[in-house]
Parts: sequence; structure tokens; C-alpha cells
Amino acid sequence: MALVHAHHEEAKRLTFATPGKDAETIARFTDDLRVHGGDAEAIQEVSMDLSPAFQKGGKEHLPNAQMTFDRFHLMKLVNTLLKVWGGDAKASGLPPLVKVAYTIMNHWDGFLHWFDSHITNGILEGFNLLQSAKSKARG
Repeated sequence: MALVHAHHEEAKRLTFATPGKDAETIARFTDDLRVHGGDAEAIQEVSMDLSPAFQKGGKEHLPNAQMTFDRFHLMKLVNTLLKVWGGDAKASGLPPLVKVAYTIMNHWDGFLHWFDSHITNGILEGFNLLQSAKSKARG
């Protein structure tokens, strides 16, 4: 499920939801935005996780938006690295270190842009956790 949240004072609520986790979810959002009088080209900032599909959709359908990668995902990678490093890093050959290093190098601008934008998709991550808990509860 792809979720969109408006990051401004007037709209502290879920703005759009659609099934899927591919580039077309961004296309569906921009189509819905147009139907409601919005302009995808006017969007200047977007916060997202590291999904290559969302990045592709953002580049294609939100041409003027600067991407900010949510710091939750960077911290998750770093925490994984630290857990391995503290325990069996030598025996593992450090694959988490390699993953973190490449992720940071390949997405450095998006991580750093958080310091300018201060936007996050944390509220949407909360929705995802809620949906996951509901699914597990159903069995």
C-alpha cells in the first residue's frame, strides 16, 4: 500500500492511498492530484523510503520535487550494522557494512537533503506498522 501525506500545517492527515508499491503508485497519485485541481509539477519536496520503484515514480511523475530519503531507513541500516559489528562481524565478512556503505554512497544527496527539508514519511511508516499488525492479527 502506498500512502501520501501532505506536509503542511493545514493538512495533517492522510491525503491519498493506493494499492501497490511500484512506480505506478506515484502515477496514480499524480492523476488523482490533477482530478482534484492539483499540479504535480508544483510539488517541490517529497519524502520516501529507499524503494527503487518509488524513486523511479518520483523522478517520472514529480519532476520538480527534491527527494528526501526518510532517516528511519538510514537508521535501520546503521542499527543492523552496529548489531553485527558488535557480535559476529568478523565471521560474517561484514555484508551489512558493505550494504550500508553502498546505500549511503548511492543515496547521499537524498539523505543530506533531510537537513534542508526536515520532512519525513514517519507518519506513513506508522500506518504501515498498523496495517502489518492488523494483517498478523487476522492470521
